[in-house]
Amino acid sequence: MKEMDLQKLLPEGAVELKGMFGGLGLYCQGVMFGLCADNKLFLRSETNAYKYLSYGQLPFFVRMGQQVLPISFYSVPQQVMEDTGKMRSWLIDALNEALRLKTLAQKKEQSLISD
Repeated sequence: MKEMDLQKLLPEGAVELKGMFGGLGLYCQGVMFGLCADNKLFLRSETNAYKYLSYGQLPFFVRMGQQVLPISFYSVPQQVMEDTGKMRSWLIDALNEALRLKTLAQKKEQSLISD
């Protein structure tokens, strides 16, 4: 998927691309919500992983030392990528999840500082 296409589908903010995990991380509003690697688009999903799994999609795996571990980014099914409405919805869901996780991390950090 081209950067230009993402900008049209995700008007909530400018999409930035940064090298990540041997591919390109997709960032918006200061959070990573997607990843382009191995000629596939992966989107952030922890609470909605079932949506990806129901299409038979798998998470992205990273090598950490001797281990290969899944992370919470799942490949987007081709039929979703071909449907502009669905693709926009899935992008927004991934961005909202990344923003929610950032907020939770900030609250946890503030709680640790306050104690």
